[in-house]
Amino acid sequence: MNKPKGGLFIDEAYSLVKDTLGSTDFGQEAIETLLKSMEDYRDDLVVIAAGYPDKMAGFLSSNPGLRSRFPRVIEFPDYSSEELVKIFHLEATRNGYVLDPDAQNAVIEEIKRRWEQRGADYANARDVRNLFERVVGKQADRVSKLKRITQKALTTISERDITLACGTS
Repeated sequence: MNKPKGGLFIDEAYSLVKDTLGSTDFGQEAIETLLKSMEDYRDDLVVIAAGYPDKMAGFLSSNPGLRSRFPRVIEFPDYSSEELVKIFHLEATRNGYVLDPDAQNAVIEEIKRRWEQRGADYANARDVRNLFERVVGKQADRVSKLKRITQKALTTISERDITLACGTS
């Protein structure tokens, strides 16, 4: 029998642990199968388990074999608020939008506010992408009510779009 070669990425690996919301009865079985595969194919299989640090600590301590098979833990720091603003702008550019100057200031303030209030489960870049999608929805609502729709109107995000998307207006 040929041994498999490759990698397995398990996002939110802690969801396999029984006490985790949304876990299944098969979580423990999956962990045991994973451990056996990691041992049987240790030279040919790379497994990366990812998730929030506090929950991953619970995952690694849920089975005596896990900690020894994941000897390297890499924690990635949250993006800074400045980096998150850049991510928002990248999403806008990638999707053909520009922010007017007031919208740029509103995005900076909103992302800074969110970053300062972030908790342990802060979604970081995902939060910014979700914000962008809500802003685009509000922008589309605004543009659809215009009597004359121009290319500029179709591609410009206003401060009002930001405040409506954030529920601050």
